[in-house]
Amino acid sequence: MKFLYTLSFSILSLTLTAQTTEDNSSKKAVEESTYEKDFEQLKELHIAYENSEDRVKHLKLMDDFYDKIKELRKMRDAIGNDVNATLEWIKNNLDKTQFTSYEEAKKEWDNIQTVGMTSFMKNQEYFNFMQKCLLKYGPDILRKVMEEAIPNPYTDF
Repeated sequence: MKFLYTLSFSILSLTLTAQTTEDNSSKKAVEESTYEKDFEQLKELHIAYENSEDRVKHLKLMDDFYDKIKELRKMRDAIGNDVNATLEWIKNNLDKTQFTSYEEAKKEWDNIQTVGMTSFMKNQEYFNFMQKCLLKYGPDILRKVMEEAIPNPYTDF
């Protein structure tokens, strides 16, 4: 009787272990499939965003704006990453720019902000899905999307 009990227990244990292993494998396969699907959707949305008319216009306006600052490195050293300090620096260093007046710089800056906000609003699907993916998978998914969407962004330099 002890033998039958031990044999039954062993068979039950093996069955449960096999089932758990199978369940874990199935779960892992589903998670990988979900990641792949989310990755491809995020990549598609990212490419659409980067190629959108408003995004391209926003980047062009920013390039044109910063091209008018003769001592861009000095400005960046002075203000760091505080983009809000950009106009203040220009106001105090107008002679180190190609702007004819502070008002011209402010008008261009305001236009950049407006176009940027328009681009953001028109691409809410991308930004919402990106946020969902970042919360679910961490920042690595976005880095990988950017690497695939823009294989080597420094080839123009």
